[in-house]
Amino acid sequence: MRRLGMKLAATSYCLLLLACNIPTALPILEQRWILPLEQIQIGVDQLLPAGIRLNDGTLELDIDTFSTSASLNTLCANCAALNGSTATVPGFTSLFNGSVNLPDNISSVEISSGSLEVAVTNGFSFDPLAGGGLITATISDGQGGSQLAEVVFEDSLDPGSTVTQSLSIGSARVGTTVFASIEVTSPGGQIAPIDTNEQLSVDIMGTALILSSGTVSLEKHSVEIDTIQLNLEHIGPELTEKIVNGSLIFDVVNPFGASVSGNINIGSTSKSYAINESATSRTEISYTGNELRSFLGKKGVTLSLSATVSGSSITVKSGQELTISSEIDCIIRIG
Repeated sequence: MRRLGMKLAATSYCLLLLACNIPTALPILEQRWILPLEQIQIGVDQLLPAGIRLNDGTLELDIDTFSTSASLNTLCANCAALNGSTATVPGFTSLFNGSVNLPDNISSVEISSGSLEVAVTNGFSFDPLAGGGLITATISDGQGGSQLAEVVFEDSLDPGSTVTQSLSIGSARVGTTVFASIEVTSPGGQIAPIDTNEQLSVDIMGTALILSSGTVSLEKHSVEIDTIQLNLEHIGPELTEKIVNGSLIFDVVNPFGASVSGNINIGSTSKSYAINESATSRTEISYTGNELRSFLGKKGVTLSLSATVSGSSITVKSGQELTISSEIDCIIRIG
């Protein structure tokens, strides 16, 4: 009986200790709640510098018309002694050139096709092509660069007349400059007044060149993004009241190699953001519980985004777009 009494006493004491540790309230739990938002796009058409345009889904490059000319005195060394007289024109072969730079902010382009027009105007008092003469216009990627196209004039070129030919450009790379070299070969023998100030002129007229890609530079280039209407009114107070904090997450696919920064406005709440030039990246923008409650569960909430794009070697191709998949990631406290 004594042992039994001691066991009962010990058991009662253990139960008393356990009773002291039994929780009197439900535990507090935190859960994540994720709300996907609409995707945001920045198309290639919004990142094109002056001189490149998107036409029916195709990138096109405009080259300014450029002109070059040379006097008879420059082309024909033996003509100087005959200046002011009517005489037999000496034969000569000579070169002159001209060039045009691509529009600013374009460092190179890959051309898939295109054409140029070359117009030669004869300001001499004689036809330099008479008797088998030639004028050859060679278009290249800068001085000393790879040849893009070539055209030869060999028919008659009467004094005061202009002749024009088109030349096609195939697949080619062009840096910052289109260069034209004009070679004139005149056999001479014509009887004509010699005026060494008279000139032979060449105009190169660019039509739209079709691009497969271009490399451009942009510095603080502003992009317009349409305002997005958000559907957030279905989120009830039983959820919003429990929000502790959260983040707006951007998952970015960036084919341009450009950085993007600006402000994102959801309702009355504005936050800054920055996206790096990586092909894929994730950006998180922090929000307090009060900031999230300012638009979650509200009607008529809009999302607007300002974007400034920068980069020294941005690749542009037809069909490209930078996409931002966004979602709100919240912490909710239950209990």
